[in-house]
Amino acid sequence: MISSIGTRIKELRKIKNISQEELANELSVSRQTISKWESDIVSPDINNIEMLSNFFEVSTDYIINGKENKTSPKQNNVWIILCFIIGIIAIIGTSILMIINKGKNSPLSTINFSYEFVLMIIGLLMVFLAVFYFFKRKK
Repeated sequence: MISSIGTRIKELRKIKNISQEELANELSVSRQTISKWESDIVSPDINNIEMLSNFFEVSTDYIINGKENKTSPKQNNVWIILCFIIGIIAIIGTSILMIINKGKNSPLSTINFSYEFVLMIIGLLMVFLAVFYFFKRKK
């Protein structure tokens, strides 16, 4: 069965467990507008379709045609978690290397320290980005 735009909006709203009123507030439209969309009396304009796709984290294609997005939010979460884990490993590994090389006074220790410092910065950036995107997606 081919579902309509209104049916998809209603399904997405129910999945997110929000009322028409709450969705209307998020999109700055009236509750009646949401009701008309879901009843297929009126279709949302392109700006509202874009806001719906951002709010429900689906593609505009899904809202308009029912075509699934190739990258699901779950797949994106895997990349965020992977980035966080790699960042933590880089930070811990760098800390261990700094402790091991602390007492050594060789010309190479200065070079090693600069590599360790760069690795620490990369690890911190990865953790920061993972946390940032995780909380950004929660909104």
